[in-house]
Amino acid sequence: MTRVLTVILALALLPCAVIAANTPSLGRQLTQAGASGDAAKAKALLKQGAEVNAKDGFGMTALMWASEKGHLDAVRLLLENGADVDAKNNYGMTALMKACVNERLDIVSLLLDKGADGNPKDYSDVTTLMHACKEGHLRVVKILLARGVLVNAATYFDGWTALMAASEEGHLAVVRLLLQKGAHVNAMTYQGSTALTLASEGGHRPIVEVLKAHGAKSRKIRLPLE
Repeated sequence: MTRVLTVILALALLPCAVIAANTPSLGRQLTQAGASGDAAKAKALLKQGAEVNAKDGFGMTALMWASEKGHLDAVRLLLENGADVDAKNNYGMTALMKACVNERLDIVSLLLDKGADGNPKDYSDVTTLMHACKEGHLRVVKILLARGVLVNAATYFDGWTALMAASEEGHLAVVRLLLQKGAHVNAMTYQGSTALTLASEGGHRPIVEVLKAHGAKSRKIRLPLE
């Protein structure tokens, strides 16, 4: 009889176990709320004990998702509850990088106001400024430079700079701004590429002319980088 009752009880509890197994953890639910911009749900989850810096399978926190998607209210809420502003995902990208790549201007400014490092590098050694320059986000670049990010920072493995990124992608306005802020026009990668050669190879004639006007040389020159 006891054995029969045990089996019945186990069967009765089975649906509950299945539901629990299929219910995301509080932390996972929080990252989903960050991605969807549901600040009210995020607030409720935090009150229930969700870890504000919990990460999903991509290493993304709720703050990273909210920053990428442009959910300003959710970003504010998460920061107020202790979100790590400089946490990195599986690729080494921070919330600031995500906001910069997706041109979330208000969030970029807010994260910097809250102490975000303006000069982090992802696991490919690419800086926040390089990401913004590659995308051609002029307004983001202006914000970053106004906050004092390193204009001549270079990747460790090949010496790549923000000016090279903007020149290769054909972003003339960004190139002009970087030069105004002191970008080394003749900086060179370890493979011998410069902003001038990259712009030329990409067929970006206006950029070639601007670079030459700022002293770009065809000969190989190596300058110290930050």
